[in-house]
Amino acid sequence: MYGYEIFQQVKQQSNGAILLKDGSLYPALQKLAKEGLVSFEEEAVNGRVRKYYAITKKGIKEKALHMLAFKAFVESVNRIVFPELNTI
Repeated sequence: MYGYEIFQQVKQQSNGAILLKDGSLYPALQKLAKEGLVSFEEEAVNGRVRKYYAITKKGIKEKALHMLAFKAFVESVNRIVFPELNTI
């Protein structure tokens, strides 16, 4: 997807709760590309260059690690916020 598509997808999937800003999305994509977590291809569209981004194999592995860490974090918060559910 290109940047605006990513913005729209995140907005739609979060029911408007997450609105990415140009000032945060594009620097984040550049950083991810520099780290080899996403790749991009440039294409000329209506006289403008558009970058299409895709997650790399390295990015997929890194995402899985971050999702495990995030899951553990959420479980920890749930134990603190809802201690009554931890009696099992």
